[in-house]
Amino acid sequence: QKTNRLALATIIAASRIYRRLTRLEVEGQLPEVGSALLVANHTSGMDVLKIAHATFSTSKRVIRGVAKKPLLDPGYREPSKVAGRTDKKGRFDPMKLPFVSYPLAFVLNGIGAIPVRRGETDRLFLSACEETLNAG
Repeated sequence: QKTNRLALATIIAASRIYRRLTRLEVEGQLPEVGSALLVANHTSGMDVLKIAHATFSTSKRVIRGVAKKPLLDPGYREPSKVAGRTDKKGRFDPMKLPFVSYPLAFVLNGIGAIPVRRGETDRLFLSACEETLNAG
């Protein structure tokens, strides 16, 4: 999968800004070649910037993340999702606003994020993950 340079530059710049604001420090590094699986416990929307910073500050590798399908395709609606512009707990969700969701989808698609359809068995997701790991 070819990476969109503008999307990659955007996420690198955003991760550097995030690092300066939070004074994030990174220990260790990813291997320079071969497959690698980086797993994180998702606790906030800023996790992608933390992972991007950790990756780009220790290696020149480009990572492919995993994201729920609505983040990659703003028109997609999850079957069990709460209607409207709220998250699961009924709070306002800024990710659903078009001026946020479409640029985010551009960046995530541009870096080759793999979509996952939540709430169902997603065999396409598993196949895409296996293909990505096999490609190194």
